[in-house]
Amino acid sequence: MTRTIAAFLLLVYSVGCPLPSSVRVETPERSTELSLEATPDAVFETRELSNPRSAGNAALQADQGAASLSRGLFKVHRAHDSQINALVLGRDGAVAFSGAQDGSVVMSVLRPERGILRTKEILSGSKPILSLALSSDERFLAIAQFSLVSVFDLEKGKIVAELGRVNGRILSLDWDPRGELIAFGLANGQAYVWNFAGDVEAAGENDLRAIERYASGSSQVVGVRFHPTGRSLYTAERAGGVFLWRLLRTERELGLRDDSAVIDRAAVGRKVVTIAMIPAGVQDFRLDTAREEILASATNGLVYRWKIRGSKRLDDLNLGVSTAGSIQPISIRRVSTRTGKQIGFLATAGRDQRVQFWCKKPAKQVAPAGTAGRGVFVVPSSPVAEVPEDSSGLDSDLLALLEDAESEIAPGEVEPELPQGLIARSEVFRNPFTLLRFDEDGSLLWAAEKTGR
Repeated sequence: MTRTIAAFLLLVYSVGCPLPSSVRVETPERSTELSLEATPDAVFETRELSNPRSAGNAALQADQGAASLSRGLFKVHRAHDSQINALVLGRDGAVAFSGAQDGSVVMSVLRPERGILRTKEILSGSKPILSLALSSDERFLAIAQFSLVSVFDLEKGKIVAELGRVNGRILSLDWDPRGELIAFGLANGQAYVWNFAGDVEAAGENDLRAIERYASGSSQVVGVRFHPTGRSLYTAERAGGVFLWRLLRTERELGLRDDSAVIDRAAVGRKVVTIAMIPAGVQDFRLDTAREEILASATNGLVYRWKIRGSKRLDDLNLGVSTAGSIQPISIRRVSTRTGKQIGFLATAGRDQRVQFWCKKPAKQVAPAGTAGRGVFVVPSSPVAEVPEDSSGLDSDLLALLEDAESEIAPGEVEPELPQGLIARSEVFRNPFTLLRFDEDGSLLWAAEKTGR
């Protein structure tokens, strides 16, 4: 039987893997029958790492242009027996959790310094895994199966809570920074917050008193993301609406809410700010790893951007319709002998069957000699000197491209075959990718194909 393969790009070798950190919250074990079961007898299996196969169609390769990242930079390992629907990483990217159509959840542990990857099935069920979210302390894993949310304690190795009191297919999950709340968006237009821990009555219980509602539209809620402060919640709808909701917990802390008052008894969030109404369908919605921007990719090929502070609109990135299917923003920190600044870029994947890297901030446009008034994006073809290889662990040529793409370049150094903002791209692979995930340090990128590779 064909097994699911999760492909990932090794941009830097990180050492070791994270272990679950100390307990932050305690929840009682549930006796309710669950749709997921832990697999305590499962053991880690070492997986062979190999290079993925590129598209065999030479015409397709030629149409897409030359690649700057060979498939040798990508490694593949087997994880599931069916399509991967969800993927979440630990902080340093050495541990990944994936959920599949067959109801399995697999933990993959990478030891790049030894070139070894091991996997273990930690959960199995009869319903597809639709979304995953990892708490900030990396102790609890939230799992969505249609309208059921389960919480798995990675330290104890068992399910400790479940919520099945809402109707509708869950499309996205997120933990708040404190590890007390779990937000989830549904295909029926609803968005909820479950009080997993804290002072709220019935917290952590399969009880309606522990649930808060924050949206009641008709368009699918494809993304839910807590504000980095943990005081509000972003929601993104398929139809293009992006909203910011003030949490009921915040209102209690500010003295604006009294749950004993009649007017406050309904657990419904009403304080909302419309961030944008995008004139196209939203495909992906994320916060960057530096928690400074929110981004939404749309069916019109644009990536829309806003500053988290003040929700100010930033310049859109025009990536083209074929490349905007899945985005994962990233902010890379490195030490440079010239600037010593952070340089940010994002990775995309779509129907073009490539992984591509772009500048989040468009470079300054210049007009080459003889083409006054016509703006072009300049990407240098030669690497920049004095970039220490050990400054971030990333490939020095890629770092050089990142640095110069954000600086002013003298006119005339143009590579017209590269789209605006593109700094690097892979070969054309056999199938498109549907999921991209960076670790917080930006050293590892994991990708899953639609076919299960």
